[in-house]
Amino acid sequence: MHKFQFIGRVLPEKFPISIEAPEISVRNPKNGLEVTLGIKIEKSDITIEGVTNRYEEGDFGLLLRRSLHFANSAVGVIGLLRVSDFGQS
Repeated sequence: MHKFQFIGRVLPEKFPISIEAPEISVRNPKNGLEVTLGIKIEKSDITIEGVTNRYEEGDFGLLLRRSLHFANSAVGVIGLLRVSDFGQS
């Protein structure tokens, strides 16, 4: 097993967010790459940690895309919740 980590920030920083999402596991049937990802966002700092069954030179782009998609999805859910809360006031 190979571990990796990506870090980043949620922009704009006007409304800092914090969450810890459940892990997800993804398998690419075309190449057999298996990835488990965990995400933590604290005061808009994003940390994505992952474990994969292998790491080859060509896998970096796929791992990065999956990680970014996961982060975008988590942030999108928070945005949706905030908008729906806004209408409840």
